[in-house]
Amino acid sequence: MHLLLCGRRADIGACACIVTTVGSHAPSHCSAMGKAIVAYNPEFERAVLGSPLKRSTADTIVDPEALRDDFARTRERGYSLSIGEFSNDMVGIASPVYDRSGVATFGIGMWAPATLMTESRIKEIAPKLVLTAKAISAELGHFVRLGS
Repeated sequence: MHLLLCGRRADIGACACIVTTVGSHAPSHCSAMGKAIVAYNPEFERAVLGSPLKRSTADTIVDPEALRDDFARTRERGYSLSIGEFSNDMVGIASPVYDRSGVATFGIGMWAPATLMTESRIKEIAPKLVLTAKAISAELGHFVRLGS
């Protein structure tokens, strides 16, 4: 199993959350952050798709072809979604952050209860999340050509 390492956490005082601590792990194939990073790293994607995919919930994608399609949708959108895949009734959204060499080494994301993270809310938040990830990438020295 491929795992994602939690490196930073911020709480907003919400009543429902996924409890993480710095240094904790999450499966990379079903967490929004893991999917955001894997989708933009072909070597990671091959490794994840070539490994047994374990269920965290009934909604976890465990079919390699379906997960490959999900990674492709992530690349098209610029962000990943995990809708009940890692934790029941929770929705995660994440966008990759690139280092100066152009590798998606980490990301920025958030989780919320599905009752709050509706499709319209995702459409509102996603562009801001992607722009924030791009801004952080630029601060780390990643160069993005205009129109990219």
